[in-house]
Amino acid sequence: MGNGWHEWPLMVFTVFGQCVVGGFIVLALALMTGSFPVSRSSEWWAACSACGY
Repeated sequence: MGNGWHEWPLMVFTVFGQCVVGGFIVLALALMTGSFPVSRSSEWWAACSACGY
């Protein structure tokens, strides 16, 4: 029997995928409920692009 090293890529990919999906759901809910207005985020992106990022 092996020691399970072949399972690590699957576990890492699964955890990373869950984090991405969870972040998407939280952001979508925040935008839909209005607790994170789009105008505020647009101002941040405009300020960020003005400094060269």
